[in-house]
Amino acid sequence: MMPEFLPKMLIRAAVIAVSSLALLSNCNEPFGPVEPPAPPPPPLAYTISYNLNGGSGTRPVSQRVSSESCVTIASDSGFTRNRYNFVDWNTNSSGTGSNYNADSAFCPSSSITLYAVWTPVTYTVTYDANGGSGTTPASQTVINENSVTLASGSELTKNGYAFAGWSTDSSTHNSAGGSFTPTANITMYAIWYEYGTFADERDQTSYKWVTIGTQTWMAANLNYDTSGSVCYNNAPDNCATYGRLYDWATVMGLPSSCNSSTCASQVQSKHQGICPNGWHIPSDAEWTTLETFVGGSSTAGTKLKSKGGWYNNGNGTDDYDFSALPGGYGYGYNYGGGFDVAGGIGYWWSATELGASDAWGWYMYYDFGNVYRSYNYKTHLFSLRCLRDCASCD
Repeated sequence: MMPEFLPKMLIRAAVIAVSSLALLSNCNEPFGPVEPPAPPPPPLAYTISYNLNGGSGTRPVSQRVSSESCVTIASDSGFTRNRYNFVDWNTNSSGTGSNYNADSAFCPSSSITLYAVWTPVTYTVTYDANGGSGTTPASQTVINENSVTLASGSELTKNGYAFAGWSTDSSTHNSAGGSFTPTANITMYAIWYEYGTFADERDQTSYKWVTIGTQTWMAANLNYDTSGSVCYNNAPDNCATYGRLYDWATVMGLPSSCNSSTCASQVQSKHQGICPNGWHIPSDAEWTTLETFVGGSSTAGTKLKSKGGWYNNGNGTDDYDFSALPGGYGYGYNYGGGFDVAGGIGYWWSATELGASDAWGWYMYYDFGNVYRSYNYKTHLFSLRCLRDCASCD
């Protein structure tokens, strides 16, 4: 006998099966996996490259950035250019494109190369009257590696002193109106030298004197008429212009035998010779001190020669009022006498001998800017400049 509940279960299963078939018969789409939508295209990528444009050092690394993003432009660290300052970046190597500041935000629209923009370093030359009064020259600005014409200083004065040019420190001298190439910002200080006059008590001849550095020199050749001295070509007018010419023994106030024999034992420190009281014959070392102070052998002649009187316009700038004149020289008796090269060469004795027949002298040529040192026969006839025993005597 069939259980009572079995027919009900069979009926329910049949209903479910019929329902499922109906659903299947009404489905419009086949069974299977569903395809996802296509992704959007990726954004464009741009490259920012850097060119140091004459600079040296580490070039910034190129940067990749998407079209929808921005990037920080490279800084100015890690590279330099000698005597130039970095300004910014530019799209053109000549700096005529678009500028972009270092460390600023940049949103490119294409790949691009940015070039470093440089500006030359400039230096300022300022002036200091250094105790003088009047109108101090205006400052000057100059681009690196270029020169500037130094101010004339013509509007500066200082009582009892004369203007001699410009200096950056105690050991340098630059002529007013001369060319100067600065390598940094710099201050030029006015150079002042003390000057005055005195009369030789023996004949009342008046001489100008000038203080140059630590020394005070006569600013004219000695013109004291003593035995053994002569005028160039034996013409008195030449003595008025150039002073007198002397052999070495006469200059030193020593016996004439000292022109042919060693007299070192008779030469004193600050040897007066025929110089006025309070003055002496400059030694070879004291001439060297003068040469060094005014800038060295190669330019000392130009700075010490007078502004006129030299042959073929071979004049100097006379920066210190030393006023060296071309008095020429006379040949000693061992050369047969005679005179030569007045207007072209100036010779001056020192107190320093070199053996029996020679002594050191200093000279300048019309066609050179140098000061020269050489030894010569003591019997030759040269000019004389006296040096004061103390640089700042009352």
